[in-house]
Amino acid sequence: MARCYTWQAALFDVQTGEELQTFAGRGNEARYTPVGVSADGTHIALADGSLFQIWDAATGRVVRERSGSGGWSWAQLDGRGNLIISAEAADFLEVMPLAPSEPVRRITLPRDGYRRMFLDATAGIALLRQGRYSVVVDLAAEAVRFEIPGYFGSGIKTVTFSPDHSLIALGRSYGRVLIVDAQSGEIVGDALVHNAELQALDFAPDGSTIASAETYGLRIWSLDTALQGNIPARARLCIDADTPGGYEPGLAAIGTDLVFSNGTDQLQRLDPAGGEVTPWGPPFADRVRAVQLDDTGGFLFAELDRANVEVRRAADGSLVSTLGPHSARFRDVVVGPEGARVITLDRRGVAGLWDVESGDLLFAINNEDINIASAALSPDGALAAFAFGIRVAIFNAEDGTFITQWRLPDEREAIRIVEFSGDEELALIYADRNIQFINAVTGASRTRYGTGAENQADVITLSPDGTTFLYDDDEHVFVRDLATGEVLAQLTHAVTVSTARFDQTGERILTAVGDGTVALWDVSQQAPIARFAEHRGIMENAIFLADGQIASAGIIGQVCLFDGPGE
Repeated sequence: MARCYTWQAALFDVQTGEELQTFAGRGNEARYTPVGVSADGTHIALADGSLFQIWDAATGRVVRERSGSGGWSWAQLDGRGNLIISAEAADFLEVMPLAPSEPVRRITLPRDGYRRMFLDATAGIALLRQGRYSVVVDLAAEAVRFEIPGYFGSGIKTVTFSPDHSLIALGRSYGRVLIVDAQSGEIVGDALVHNAELQALDFAPDGSTIASAETYGLRIWSLDTALQGNIPARARLCIDADTPGGYEPGLAAIGTDLVFSNGTDQLQRLDPAGGEVTPWGPPFADRVRAVQLDDTGGFLFAELDRANVEVRRAADGSLVSTLGPHSARFRDVVVGPEGARVITLDRRGVAGLWDVESGDLLFAINNEDINIASAALSPDGALAAFAFGIRVAIFNAEDGTFITQWRLPDEREAIRIVEFSGDEELALIYADRNIQFINAVTGASRTRYGTGAENQADVITLSPDGTTFLYDDDEHVFVRDLATGEVLAQLTHAVTVSTARFDQTGERILTAVGDGTVALWDVSQQAPIARFAEHRGIMENAIFLADGQIASAGIIGQVCLFDGPGE
């Protein structure tokens, strides 16, 4: 005997538990998914596959229905009783009014593929989530308010709207909550950081707190605390660098101008005052992947696609020399003091020491058994250090002669980063979390201590006066006293730090992080002086300009200028 099913939906009184109404399905063909109840409680909407129905809650009769062409992904009732329907395969929303006499309307979206919809029924705001983008739609105006592209718009799992409809909190799958302005889409607070995936998110009725549920527990956040002192500054100027895929804008400050690469053979100059973009210097021999200046600002070094380094005079863009060819693209280019010497390190672990003026290769380390992990030049330009495995080798940077080598006592460890902390002193990071200071000439050890980091450090940088240094640890930047090793500051971010650098005083640090935010920190206060959140993508680079402005670039090719504090 065949078994048959009848699917039904039921409406209950919350206070008494009484069943008020049942809504019968289409026998064994129907399987209802609740969609919502109208704000006045007079109608409910149900979804049955690609069939969407509005029912009268009192009579249990269908008032209106619409059958989609397939692939409908989400639907909800807004505050006026309209059924808002989104289709994953369509680049539009459908608005089905309650009255059968009114036509179904469409709102055009920037793209298709939206898989989830979150609705503020009272305010008439819909947020639709796609794989890489999200969009906020004003249902009353039947228009898109703003799009949330790239890093911000992806991975949204749960959304809540503030009671006054001014803010939207976005809960992301990897444990971050971002708060944005519901009108403009601007980020208005630091990310609320969790230890596990977010499951739910909601504002308190008075809007003073946010409750968040993650895999392992519940948190209550004060909204005032989340927003206090974290209102991001707006960019004074942003441009699209038209960078092709696989290239990220490189930045260099030449005087008061910003020079950037955009994945072509021509560098561009951005006038910070007028925003005009013009070509900088003659074209290069190939596409430029990265640029940097020496410590005096006299030479510009451009890493090219064909694994060469072209050296240009910053004053006029004229060619000084070409360093190469190399066997593979670069992993690092280390520029010495006054740009006199350069170390190139390619992705095969081959290293070379070059004279910049002549373009001559002084010597190379090219051994299949040796993969150079890191290299450095001393502040006085006299020494060159190369780290590989458990060893660091020291050479005379003037003529390339070998001086000495130093090795770790434990062969299970490996040196990851080498940097000079003085004319004859090296700082080594190894075993991921340890720092060792040694004399580069004698090999004598000064001190060793743990970094306190939980993850691998990717950079170690000395302050301009050489008294402190910083290193990164995923979401943190640590600042230590060079002489004593004392931790002077721990700068905590919401997501992974991409870059960190001191200003000329050593009292401030500029960081760029994965959520598109650039922050300027006061080291002594261990707090941000300013936050710049204009970018819509992962940040990779940020630099100071000569007049105190800050320039930044992200992986989607956007270049922005910000006024520094007090400007």
